[in-house]
This record gives sequence, C-alpha cells and structure tokens, in this order.
Amino acid sequence: LAALGVEVIKVESPHRPDPNRRLPAPRILGSPVPDAEGAQPYFDQLNAGKRSVSIDINSPEGSRQLRTLVETADAVIENYSPGVLNSLSLGWTDLLQSNPRLVMVSMGALHKDDGHPGLRGYAPMFSGVGGLEALVGYENQTTGMLRTGWGDLSGGTAGLLAALAALIHQQRTGAGAYIHVSQVKAVTYQLTGPLDDWNNGGNEPEEWAAILPTSDPSSWLAVSGKRTAVEKAADIPPLHDDDELAAWSQRQQPTRLRESLGRAGLAVADVRRVEQFVHNE
Repeated sequence: LAALGVEVIKVESPHRPDPNRRLPAPRILGSPVPDAEGAQPYFDQLNAGKRSVSIDINSPEGSRQLRTLVETADAVIENYSPGVLNSLSLGWTDLLQSNPRLVMVSMGALHKDDGHPGLRGYAPMFSGVGGLEALVGYENQTTGMLRTGWGDLSGGTAGLLAALAALIHQQRTGAGAYIHVSQVKAVTYQLTGPLDDWNNGGNEPEEWAAILPTSDPSSWLAVSGKRTAVEKAADIPPLHDDDELAAWSQRQQPTRLRESLGRAGLAVADVRRVEQFVHNE
C-alpha cells in the first residue's frame, strides 16, 4: 500500500514491538557491515515508506489514541489472533462509531466457519494447512518445508487486493466494509493444477497449454486448447509426455509447427521478445 502512495501508519505495542526490529545486524561473509550498527535491512525493506507509532491498546489511553487515528483513516488492517480486538472493544463494529465509512481487513488463518476459527500461525502453517507443503519433495519421500515464507506472500497479496476492492467500493458508495482474509485459502487458491486434478477425479484436465521450442532457438510458440483435439492429430505425440513433446517440437521448423498445431485445433501464438513487441506495437 505504501508503494502505491498510501499513507500507512504502522501501530506497534510498546511492550512487544515488531520482532523484526530485533534481528541480528547485517553481516557479509560473517563480518559486520561497516557503518551499519543498529540497522536492520529486513525490517527496513518490509516497512519502507511507512510511518509508525507505539500504542498500548490494552490501556484506556491507548484505546482512545487508536480511535483518534481511526477517525480520519480510510482503512484498518490487522493481524491479531481471532477475537483479540473484539475483546478490547476495538473490533469493526466498535470502530464504526468513530468512522462510519471505515474499511477493515482482518488477516486471519481461516474463516470462522472453517472448523478452526481460533487457529493461529505463521507462513509455514498457512502453506502446510493450505496444501502446498505436500507438493514439496518427491513421491514416497518426506516433504521439506518451503524456505520462502510463501504463506506470508500469498496472504499479504490477498489482503492488498481485498483492501483495494473495499476502498474502491468506499469511494463509490461512501460505505465501509469488513473483510476477513483467510491466509490459508490464499495459498490453496494458487494450486490450480492439483485442484484441477482433484476436480477431474485424478484425470488430466481437458484444457491444456504449453510453451514449446522450435528448431530455431530464438523462436518459441505459446499453445493452448483441448487435449482431445490434439490426440486426433496423427503427427503430434501424446500431450501427457512433456519430454517427448518438447523433443518433437524442437525438431520442427517454426512455420511448419505453427501450421501442424493449428490444424489440430489449438490456439498458437509466437512468444515475442520485448524489443519485438515494442517495435510492432
């Protein structure tokens, strides 16, 4: 949001500030970085462009200070454990009294009707419960944890889109909105391949797409369509064998390959480089 030009005020507890502030100082090959004492690049990266304030929302004075901020805010985004703000009379219905057009986005793990409304966790839990961790590793081997914190990235992106949609609605109607984002489902919704397989009873989905090489190393083709159409074309190998298909296409002259795929009922387009796109457009 800050990168999009929004004024963002990060509210932290004076007793439990953002733990990223306390990460070790930056080092290069084990040695401290000169003139970087007290710096924390990871915290700075995540919070660039934000303002910050320390408020004890558990105290009456802190509650009043937060409500004062909310009076002129367009949105509040929070990721407390489920029920914390409501227990402090700082939930959405409470804050609407200070700002009737307020947008509020809660970044929870699951929705309240998902069977585990009080579930708490961080990125590894989101990607684990969301189904992504089961795809890490190889068949009959123990899966390993993703090292990228993908659950954080997915949840943050979903929260951003939810906030922007609600703010557009606010601008058009003057009304506020409350949105509860499930960071677990934000991961699951990206697993389009496994979900398609499950929806088809384990069978390969009818729709198919690929980027294929040709005999010209600088020429590739983007292809999509229905598997059944291709399987009727005698001169095209089976689509379920990616290696065989790529080896076959790599032996084909670009124009001839484009014609063969087109006769099979597939949509075919050239993969263009940036300079080609700019000059042609």
